[in-house]
Amino acid sequence: MLVAPAASNTINKWAGGISDTLALDLITEAMGKRLPIAALPYLNKAQAAHPAFPRSVDVLADAGVDVLLGDAGYEAHGPGRSRPD
Repeated sequence: MLVAPAASNTINKWAGGISDTLALDLITEAMGKRLPIAALPYLNKAQAAHPAFPRSVDVLADAGVDVLLGDAGYEAHGPGRSRPD
């Protein structure tokens, strides 16, 4: 399963076990079923700098989600921009 684009809101809610939308419910269930999941984050550098974001990425990675971030995937763009700097 591919979760893309995964906004900071999605990543943080998902890692916290919040499934208040159908999409979050489906990916939370997929984790419980141990299905292969890759997440492609899409956020800006200011959002990525929030302390909750790296913790959430760690929670998802520890649960077996392949988070495509940094050298392995997405580089955050500057605040107020819609694409990488």
